[in-house]
Amino acid sequence: RVKRAGFIHDGILLKAERMAHLVANRYTEQVDTETFAREIALAPKQALKLFHLVFGTGLSRFTTGYRIFQAQRLLVTSDLRIVDVSEASGFGSLGRFNRAFREFCGCSPKDYRKRFSLVASPRIRACT
Repeated sequence: RVKRAGFIHDGILLKAERMAHLVANRYTEQVDTETFAREIALAPKQALKLFHLVFGTGLSRFTTGYRIFQAQRLLVTSDLRIVDVSEASGFGSLGRFNRAFREFCGCSPKDYRKRFSLVASPRIRACT
């Protein structure tokens, strides 16, 4: 059993943490589930289940959220073109980036950049 009386075993936490570090270190790459599972010595389905148990979200959504955070940072701290921000954030296509950005932030990357510059506000936040 992984979870008992509301607590998660330390070994499980370490495995989940290693997966989160892999996202942070390789978010610009398309890393498959098998790679994550191999990293923590679990079967792919077990790795995904463990990740969801610990973080309360799926690995794919977590990775997309991390990429969006990186995109937000680039949008307010650089003058990179939107397509370059998309690529630098690990998205495979501009269309996928725009859809994900709108889903997570409630506005387009262009509108986000207009609304939230470091001069106006040092915090990175959603449009809504």
